[in-house]
Amino acid sequence: MKMIALAVKTTGITPTAGSRLLEFSCMELRDQHRFGNVLFKRVNPGIKLSAKEEAILYLTNSELAEYQTFGDVADELVSFVKGSQLIIHDAPSALGYIDHEFSLLGKKPLVEAYTSVIDTLMMANHQWPDASNVLMNLRVGLNKFMGPDNSFRDVIFTTELHQLLTQSTNNEPNSL
Repeated sequence: MKMIALAVKTTGITPTAGSRLLEFSCMELRDQHRFGNVLFKRVNPGIKLSAKEEAILYLTNSELAEYQTFGDVADELVSFVKGSQLIIHDAPSALGYIDHEFSLLGKKPLVEAYTSVIDTLMMANHQWPDASNVLMNLRVGLNKFMGPDNSFRDVIFTTELHQLLTQSTNNEPNSL
């Protein structure tokens, strides 16, 4: 089965509060190892960011205005993940944003395209119950050395975390 790691970057905490998708990254895994085909898209969220949001996200409204909208790239995302098992860190949040964008377009949710989901946050919490969100701690540490984060870096971390968790448990990960 084709496996795709997926990560997103958003304007805020939840789409129900008006936050929108800014970018997504997908990476095909071959034999549960990266790298295969890659899809990275930054999108115009269709909302104006505040000065504080621009500073946090390291993106300006004028930069975002130059990108396509999610509607322009939605079919490309569906084609890329079609028939795949997705590997996502905090899958409910990431898929919530993506499915919200699809709903704004009047389209079916992404679940119509993929077969199952592995949530590396759920796996990490099960494997290391006393640790906090592992990916977030890695991202915070790397931002100090490498500058602002993005979904492409997150998708690489997700694949690495999945490999670590799968190897340390010697079990097939649970799907959602």
